[in-house]
Amino acid sequence: VHPNDFYKRLKPGEMGKTETWFILDADPGCGIYLGLTESVTREKLEQAVLSGQDISQYLNFVPVKSGEIYYIPAGTIHAIGKGVTLIEPQQTSETTYRFWDWNRRYDAAGRQTPDGKARELHVEDSFAVSTFSGLRGSAFVESIKGKPKLLFEDAENTVYQLLKTDQFVVEKVHLCPPHPLPLHKEDLFQAFVVIDGTVTIQTATGFSADVRRGQSFLIPASVSDFELIAQGEKPAELIKVFYPLF
Repeated sequence: VHPNDFYKRLKPGEMGKTETWFILDADPGCGIYLGLTESVTREKLEQAVLSGQDISQYLNFVPVKSGEIYYIPAGTIHAIGKGVTLIEPQQTSETTYRFWDWNRRYDAAGRQTPDGKARELHVEDSFAVSTFSGLRGSAFVESIKGKPKLLFEDAENTVYQLLKTDQFVVEKVHLCPPHPLPLHKEDLFQAFVVIDGTVTIQTATGFSADVRRGQSFLIPASVSDFELIAQGEKPAELIKVFYPLF
């Protein structure tokens, strides 16, 4: 679980952490853990943590599929299940408090072994920053699941807004070769991850670079106009992340 920006025990220079998960791929039946089930209380969870129980039983298990996106506000207890590949746009923070670690132990090289040491837990901070009020169960999961909104469409390319929060905006860009998608931005950086195909970036100053599936790139604040072009015969797709201006 992650704190918000106002948690009084943050160290100097630390920030809170709100994030989102965009699902790239998931094996059948695999998923993620998001928020508390309807029946669990703070006292029940405390008892489970202190006695070393498997606390995943008190979280909502959500089977996922490619293309879904989930908003994870600070204070939400969460975990990634096996068989899931995702992208995690987030606040610029690594502040994480760990309730439980699946009873795993590790050797000095970070490999799991029954004879190793457990990772550090942060039980006091975890309970202090977790949200125990508000929606629970399936109602909570539905409230944080992104609902794509079409922003732009022409005969070749489309742009969807997947999620907009106070901390970041996430969009999905679909490109059909060889048609360019001209883009203009304000004086802020934008980050991209190529999730399928190969994309050429071209700026008004003549800079050009190819970026392939699994690679990411950042358009700096100093570049206001650029275009993206899918290469080859197949379409390309990107995830775009940026700070909202309003």
